[in-house]
Amino acid sequence: MFNNITWLYPQGCARAVTFSYDDGRNFDRRVIECLNRYGMKGTFNLCSEYCETDTKGNYIHLDEIAELYKGHEVAVHCPHHPYLERINRQQVLTEVMEDRRVFEKLVGYPVVGMAYPFGTWDDNVIEVLKSAGIVYSRNVLSTFKFNLPQNWLTWAPTCHHDGAMRVMADFKECHRTLALFYIWGHSYEFNENNNWEVLEQICEALPKDDDTWYATNGEIYAYIESMRNLIFTTDLTKVYNPTAREIWFSFKGEKRSVKSGELLEIK
Repeated sequence: MFNNITWLYPQGCARAVTFSYDDGRNFDRRVIECLNRYGMKGTFNLCSEYCETDTKGNYIHLDEIAELYKGHEVAVHCPHHPYLERINRQQVLTEVMEDRRVFEKLVGYPVVGMAYPFGTWDDNVIEVLKSAGIVYSRNVLSTFKFNLPQNWLTWAPTCHHDGAMRVMADFKECHRTLALFYIWGHSYEFNENNNWEVLEQICEALPKDDDTWYATNGEIYAYIESMRNLIFTTDLTKVYNPTAREIWFSFKGEKRSVKSGELLEIK
């Protein structure tokens, strides 16, 4: 039975694309304008302390966060952007929970995603993140592949935006299911390098078809975890979906889905 099932993203998409940008610099506005124009989504990892205390306009102010990042995702990057593995567990917990507390009041949803400041962590940090309610965290170790993470708390991206065009053709030719193109960076890099055209080129080159899902980091995490929580009968002829999300799959070449709360017979 399982040999005849192929798992898919929402609406039967085989591939997904997500963006992730760190620090909450003022150049996020231009990144978001571009993503919105092309119908794409990103996760923006912000430092609440910088967003609150900056008086020079270098960072997105707290008052602007809810409206600016609407339709995207706000995630943790720690108020003071420390090397988390160099501070004690209590300090790590304080850093993470303070960002969560501040941002959740602004955006109105649980902030449970993160990107590691400087891209570094250790086992102690991961244990603290689990206790702090963080369900995924991105590092900066580019894989140049289109795989889902084996561990959500050590989520490695496909590549920095500077390397995205190197693998664009490979992604567009990749039709294996649950492929993920994960692009990350800092919005200020486009300004420092005077290469905003790179973002435009990426967005223009990415596929615009019914087989590609554009999602935030958190949406991808939530969908895959819901998929993994499906419950099958022992003979694999029925599947129950206890989650809040409709889950898509292909059975013998036909696209199908099991809705939230549905017990579906597969035949």
